[in-house]
Amino acid sequence: MRLITLEEHYRAPMVQESSPAQGFDEAMSLSPDTPLGKRLAKLDDIGRARLQDMDAAGIDVQVPSHTVPATEQFQPEQAVPLAQAANDYLAKAIAPHPDRFAAFATLPTPAPQAAADELERAVTALGFRGALINGHTQVASSTTDPSGRSWNEHSASACPSTFIPANHQPPSARPTTAGCPLRQPRCSPQQDRAGM
Repeated sequence: MRLITLEEHYRAPMVQESSPAQGFDEAMSLSPDTPLGKRLAKLDDIGRARLQDMDAAGIDVQVPSHTVPATEQFQPEQAVPLAQAANDYLAKAIAPHPDRFAAFATLPTPAPQAAADELERAVTALGFRGALINGHTQVASSTTDPSGRSWNEHSASACPSTFIPANHQPPSARPTTAGCPLRQPRCSPQQDRAGM
C-alpha cells in the first residue's frame, strides 16, 4: 500500500516576495531568525531535502499545495498573475519526480472567473490533481455571483479540491456549505480543519 499525503505545503518565491505576503510575515512576526521562521523556510524546498524527509517518514507520494498567505487574500490584479506563476513554479519543481509528487493548484479566488480558468489550466496543461483553497476567498458568499460561476465551471472539471475555512468564517461563507460543493455531482470538495 502506498502512503500519499495531502496538505503538504510549499512557498513559491514570487508569492513570498509580494507586498501582501511581506505584510503578513511582519504582522505575524515571522522573522527568518525565529524558530518558526526556520521551520517555515523548509517549505521553500521542493527537491532533495523534501524527498529525504518523505523517505524518512515512509511517504511514497506527496501532493504539495501553497501555504498561507496565498492568492486567496490578495487583490484580483495581484492574485491572478501570482497564482499562475506559483502554479508554473510548482509544476517545474515537481517535474523531475513524477513518481513522488502530484500537485494541488493555488487559485486567484478574488477573481472567480479567473480562478475557474486557472483551475482548468492547472489540471489540463500542468497535470495538477485539483486545488487547495486557504481560508477566506474574498467573496461575500459562496452562493452569490460571480463565485457561483467559478464553482459551476469547477464542477465540470471533475477534480478534487480541499477547502480550509478560516476559524472565524461564518457558515454562510464557507465554500463547502453552498454553491458548488455538495450540490454539484461531479465536484468532489474536501473540507479540512475548521467547520468540519
